[in-house]
Amino acid sequence: MGGPHELIDRGEVKLRLLGVRKGTDADVREALIDRYGGDRETAVGRKANPGPLHGIARDMWAALAVGVAWIEGARAPAAGRAGSAAVEG
Repeated sequence: MGGPHELIDRGEVKLRLLGVRKGTDADVREALIDRYGGDRETAVGRKANPGPLHGIARDMWAALAVGVAWIEGARAPAAGRAGSAAVEG
C-alpha cells in the first residue's frame, strides 16, 4: 500500500506470458503449465503425486499469471516494459 507498485492489465499479462496481447484464459493457463513442468501431469499432477501447481483453481490461475508476468517484467529492461505504469504511493 505504501510502497512502489505496478499496474498490469490483462493485455500486458498476455504479452509477457504468451508474447502476444491476444489469447484466451486457456492459453495463459497452458503457458503457466509449460513454465512449471511442461505438461499437465508434471505441473499439476494428482492428489497422490502433486505437482507445483496442484490445487490451483478458478481465479487462482489469473492471480498466478499476474504474479509471473510481474516477475518477468521486473527482470526485463525498463525499455522493454511498454504498457505498464509504475506507481508510487
